[in-house]
Amino acid sequence: MIMRGVKDVVPGCSILSAIKSAVSKNTKVTYSRVADDISNIREKIDVCIVVVGENPYVEFNGDVENLNLSRKDTDIIKRVSQLKVPKVLIILSGRPVIITEYIPSFSSVVAAWWFGTEAEGLTDILFGDYKPTGKLPFSWPKDNSQLPLNVGDTNYDPLFPFGYGLTY
Repeated sequence: MIMRGVKDVVPGCSILSAIKSAVSKNTKVTYSRVADDISNIREKIDVCIVVVGENPYVEFNGDVENLNLSRKDTDIIKRVSQLKVPKVLIILSGRPVIITEYIPSFSSVVAAWWFGTEAEGLTDILFGDYKPTGKLPFSWPKDNSQLPLNVGDTNYDPLFPFGYGLTY
């Protein structure tokens, strides 16, 4: 698993801890915080889980001029894209971020949002113990030039349209 970390603010279960708890005892979980040397994780891995996203923020402290992922996150994504195994991209954020160019490198993408202090709910979804449902209450833009993006705009062409999502 590759994860760009944020310091724990409140005690809880991290994504790494939740994954380690969810897999069988015979499964080895390999972890790298920044994926600076992925040569050590290429050996016999079955899947690569990449966790990226925004640092936690509140109100105006989170105001940004664009919705791009950080340079650190995009560097991690580019490094792992060369791995020849299924890859899962987990995005932790409070809003949609620009991911259009990265989607083709991943078998699946999970917009996990900021889930709080307990990551077991995320691993329940990743390992198929729970089937999520949900629809986007907004349109997810392809790039920053589309901002603001609203249903009915003349050039409305989102990455994921209003109402996109899962049902089972």
